[in-house]
Amino acid sequence: MDVSCLELRRSFWLLSLVTVVSMHAQNLEADDEPIVYQTAAGAYADLDQTTHWYGAQIKQFLSLDHAVNAQILFGEKMMVIGVDYTFNGLIPVHMLYKNLSWYAGLGGQVAFAKGDLKNAFALRPMVGLEFKTKKQPIVFHAELKPQWTFGETGHFELANFGVGLKYVLNRDIW
Repeated sequence: MDVSCLELRRSFWLLSLVTVVSMHAQNLEADDEPIVYQTAAGAYADLDQTTHWYGAQIKQFLSLDHAVNAQILFGEKMMVIGVDYTFNGLIPVHMLYKNLSWYAGLGGQVAFAKGDLKNAFALRPMVGLEFKTKKQPIVFHAELKPQWTFGETGHFELANFGVGLKYVLNRDIW
């Protein structure tokens, strides 16, 4: 990994941390009800060990704790389309962090390559944290998303991370 890539990652994580801390500080006076939403869309970055993909995502809750998330990502000579199913819940200490929730799930993705790269299919289990605000329609999430790739280029990568920032389109409906 080159130096500029490391600097980009560090800057992104620092910006993410500052965003979460500032949003949390603004929500300290909010009431104790958990913050829920039905639909949110925004940007997503998949940061694995070899390739970085950036693109758009949308998350749709099917019920209070079940959701579907879809992404379309672009990287060097590759386009990835993925769909994930997640089970979502509140952090047990949500009295202190009512804006913070967890999720776990499984997804699949198809990578379309050009040039000398091969198309591939991958299964991706995930576990993550999601931070929602009451005053701004913003959702930030970070996740660990290992990947099993099948086909001629089959392999397993544990150290895959994803981060995203979404805008809430429909909230407080449950």
